[in-house]
Amino acid sequence: MHGLLSILFALVISLPAAAGQLEDGLEAYRKGEWDRAAALLTPLAQARNTAAQEKLGRLYDRGKGVTRDYQAAARWYRQLLAQFPSDSAAPQTRYLLADALVDSGQFAEAAQEYSLVAYGYPGYARAADAAYAGVVAQDREEARLPAAAREAWHEQARAAALKFADTFPDHPEVPVVLARAAKDLYDRKRQAEAIVVAQRLLDRGATLPADKRRLAWAVVGHGRFELGDWSAAEAGLQQLLANLPPGDAERAPVLDRLAVAVYRQGEAKQAAGDVDGAVADWLRVREVAPAAASRVTA
Repeated sequence: MHGLLSILFALVISLPAAAGQLEDGLEAYRKGEWDRAAALLTPLAQARNTAAQEKLGRLYDRGKGVTRDYQAAARWYRQLLAQFPSDSAAPQTRYLLADALVDSGQFAEAAQEYSLVAYGYPGYARAADAAYAGVVAQDREEARLPAAAREAWHEQARAAALKFADTFPDHPEVPVVLARAAKDLYDRKRQAEAIVVAQRLLDRGATLPADKRRLAWAVVGHGRFELGDWSAAEAGLQQLLANLPPGDAERAPVLDRLAVAVYRQGEAKQAAGDVDGAVADWLRVREVAPAAASRVTA
């Protein structure tokens, strides 16, 4: 009993001192007295004081009052999250953890933490930025993977990018992400998927930048052509032409495909017994692509 009373007495005596040390440490932090702040906050952080842990993590992150050590910063942020996973400051702490992991080159782990910030804390103000930061972290991880591991990671990274675009459609980086995904899918001969993503770009309307609009119509037009959807290919290629400046080197191959798409529509009508419709389409070839008409054969 006497021993327990001694412990309780020691705790009661030490609490005001710890509170005063924390106040002094936080004041030093606010004033930019980094060495003093680190000295005062370190023992408190080691004693699991949350305010001290958060500030000490930032000091290591920035190299203020201590030698910059992103892994040490990450350890303090992880400890804080482990102690208080449901605290209102948890999203911000996890964001800081993810940033520290990026700075220490741990991109895969950072992507996981950014994803938790983005999708695990409904209503968090920086959720969209965290989701995009996760996309970037996954790209950086992929760039350094061995070839054998890259393909599986690439699929995962693209899925994360599209989830970001679905969840946060108003983020300014969404058009860039969608354009990249559409081109990537098209380049991999996955035309149907690429067209779906390209259409999402086009659905953004007048706000879509001109270069992204051109890319989207290229994916739709050429993708439909390669799938043998001749009528849709014609419409897409016409839109692509409308978005290409006069004299652009891309116009000639687009006109060639446009002529073929119209001619193939005529062939389909002929096979269906619609001779008049077939003739009309064949005559249309010269109208839509006069320079390419002579190169189109049955």
